[in-house]
Amino acid sequence: DLSVGEDNENVLNADDDSSFNALNDIINSGSLTVEITKDYTFDNESDADFVGGIEIDKNGLTINGNNHTLDAKNIARFFKIRASNVVINDIILKNGNDSAIIVSGSLTTANVEFNNCSADKGAAVFVNEKNKYTSENDRFIGNSALNGAIFAY
Repeated sequence: DLSVGEDNENVLNADDDSSFNALNDIINSGSLTVEITKDYTFDNESDADFVGGIEIDKNGLTINGNNHTLDAKNIARFFKIRASNVVINDIILKNGNDSAIIVSGSLTTANVEFNNCSADKGAAVFVNEKNKYTSENDRFIGNSALNGAIFAY
């Protein structure tokens, strides 16, 4: 179940499923601060709509990963950022496909580990023209792409 904590933060209870569908529900539930409280793994059956990534279109959204792991199983992208001033902190993004994150807005990642992500351009982050990406103390481990871990044009 989805619950709202202090300061109107969304918090997932431990008994919720761990699919990208469930993660999408909490990210797009209305709060501007999302606390991740467990790991999430892409599920072939329930997550087909999220192969291209969970769309984020809320300006000012902050996702606090609390050192949990999102695993896209080399099938899916994690996020499509279409908003301004989005922040993703303290999370492990593992096995992303076709760029872990696409940025068509502005994004800051801090203390994020991009692990074993792949794409033709920008294994970890692909920044569309005239958009903004800031990386603070992130780690890029075992990623593969023709144009590096981060690609901007």
